[in-house]
Amino acid sequence: MAPTGDFVPEPIWQEDLEDAMSSQARLTRPFPRGGDFTFVRRLQPASRNNGYVDEARLGGRAVAVKKMPDWWMCSSSEEFDQNHPGESERPWTDLGLLSELQRRRYPYSCDFLGIFHRGAVRGVVTGLATGGNLLDWSDSQPEPGPSREGQLLPLVVQMCHAVQLLHHLGVAHRDLSPENILLTECPAGLRVKLIDFSMASLGQFASLGHRVGKTPFIAPEQFAEGGGDYDAFLADVFSLGVVICSMASADYPWSATAPGDFPLEDPWRAGTRALLERVQPADWRQPLSQVVSPALMDLLCVVLEPDPRWRASLGEPCYRHDSRASAWRSRWLGDASPTAAPATPGCKLRALGPKTSLRSVSTSTGSACETAPSVES
Repeated sequence: MAPTGDFVPEPIWQEDLEDAMSSQARLTRPFPRGGDFTFVRRLQPASRNNGYVDEARLGGRAVAVKKMPDWWMCSSSEEFDQNHPGESERPWTDLGLLSELQRRRYPYSCDFLGIFHRGAVRGVVTGLATGGNLLDWSDSQPEPGPSREGQLLPLVVQMCHAVQLLHHLGVAHRDLSPENILLTECPAGLRVKLIDFSMASLGQFASLGHRVGKTPFIAPEQFAEGGGDYDAFLADVFSLGVVICSMASADYPWSATAPGDFPLEDPWRAGTRALLERVQPADWRQPLSQVVSPALMDLLCVVLEPDPRWRASLGEPCYRHDSRASAWRSRWLGDASPTAAPATPGCKLRALGPKTSLRSVSTSTGSACETAPSVES
């Protein structure tokens, strides 16, 4: 699926990112006072880094404000690197990429309105959306089955297209999860937005040795020993596969992908499909093969392939000349194109166990997940 619309498919280079981070640091300005900026409500409580998210109005516009203390965010990317060496969550990378994505008219990122400060606090301001994140969506849908899959399909098409275009720009997200995929209402329905690029990297390959992401979503090849690189684009595909499986089944298929914890870690013995069909966390009443449709199972098998050599791509140009399968050729996605999903509310889920109502999970680095603000571009 090729880039469409006003999207500018120019790769983001390291120099672009550094220039964008420096520019945003210079453009940081005080929060407006008086009626130009008013607090509405708290959207997210304090996180590991004492950051929190508020809903506010800025110049009459509804916005989300992610506020972070100066000791954490610092005044620039250079100061952050000095004060937090080795930190996997890099807020200035997030802001720099947001700026560059917006400049390229990437359709699946938030409307970035700027960085503001007051006292010892800095706030990242984005437009507010009403659709919440995928955890909120999951709680509003019917039980797993055809109706839920029908509601999910147009969202999955958008998610796949969003990640495909991100890779087209040379960016690997590296922290795809339900918390970091938002939905915003538009006249045609729900639109997908990717957020939180603080763990993202530039280029197809990333170095082994420092795992990033939330534990159920980390591609198993990140646990390889001996150094070297891994394909960060294919790791994103795996993470997206876990997101799709979790949304379709209303539960996480596993709690971790580390050796000894991952139910698909020995596919050569029985085959990936046989192992995946038998996946049944303790809280499920039946195995995955009886929870999702055969067509969706086909897609999950190729995107959740434990061995990245055989994992499907999202049709990125870098895989054009190999024999790798493309997720777009799966019968579940069929000839679908990225259009808005219906915003029809579903019924609340019947109790399927303690984990039916999906909740945030922690990152591999031990930091608390930050339920992100809803954003709109």
